[in-house]
Amino acid sequence: MLIAGILFLALCVLLLWFRRRKQNELLEIKSTPTARIGDLVRDCSEIREELGTSGGFLREVELSGTIQSSQLLNAPITGTPCCYYRTSVVREYEELVEVPDTDGAVRRETKRGSETVSSNAKTIPFQVMDASGSIRVNPSDATIEAVKTCDEFRVSGNRDTDIGFGAFRLSLTNLSQNPGRKTIGYRFQEWALPVETTVFIHGVAHDKDGDLQISLTGEEKGKFFISYKSEEDVIRDLGSTIRLLLIGVIACSILGFGLIIASVF
Repeated sequence: MLIAGILFLALCVLLLWFRRRKQNELLEIKSTPTARIGDLVRDCSEIREELGTSGGFLREVELSGTIQSSQLLNAPITGTPCCYYRTSVVREYEELVEVPDTDGAVRRETKRGSETVSSNAKTIPFQVMDASGSIRVNPSDATIEAVKTCDEFRVSGNRDTDIGFGAFRLSLTNLSQNPGRKTIGYRFQEWALPVETTVFIHGVAHDKDGDLQISLTGEEKGKFFISYKSEEDVIRDLGSTIRLLLIGVIACSILGFGLIIASVF
C-alpha cells in the first residue's frame, strides 16, 4: 500500500503540472486580442517603411478567418480537398491470455486489444481570409485541431493481405503480427482542415522571411495552434479540462495519503 500511495502522489504532481500548462494556455488566449488581418498588414507595412527593410515586424496574435488555397491536398481516406490531414488505422483483435487468480491458479481468458498499424499526417501552407484581408499561414509544427472526416470500423480477418477504405490502401504482408491474436477488424479515422473552413489561430505574425505570415520563428514564447472551433469553444474546452484535472488532483491526493496512512498504521 505504501508504494501505491507514493505512485498516486506522483500522479497528483504530474496532473498539477499538466493543469498549470493548461491554465497558462487559457491565460494566453484570454490576454491576446483578436486581430483583423487588414490591421496586421497595415501595421507591418508601416514598420517596413519606417525601417526601410523587412524583418522587423513580430507580434503575438489571434485571428479568425476562412481557409483559402490554390494548391490542395486530398485526404487519403475520404478524398476531402484540404490543407491538412491526419489518418490513423487501428487493428482491433482478441487474444487468449493467462491470468493468475487469488488462489495462485492460472486461468485463460479472452481479452480485446488494439494496435496502430498506420498513421500519417501532412500539411501545406495556406491563406486565411477575413473581411479585411488575407494572410499566409505556415502550419508546420503547429498544434492542429481538425475536423473529423471519418471514423468507421470495418470487420476483417487474419487472412487478409491488404485493407482499404475509399482511396486508402494498406498492404499487410510486411506488417509483423502476433499469430496468437485474432483480428476482429480495423478502425479507420481521418481528420482534415478542408478549404473554406473557418479556423481560429493563435500564433506569431512576422515578416522575417520577407512576406507577412503566421508561423513558428524560433523566438516566440506563446503557443501556436490552429483549431476549427471558435475562440469561445476553445476557451470553454480548456476550462472543462482544467476542472477535470483539478478533480483528478484531489482524488489522487486523497487516495495517496490514505494508502500511506493505512500502510503505516
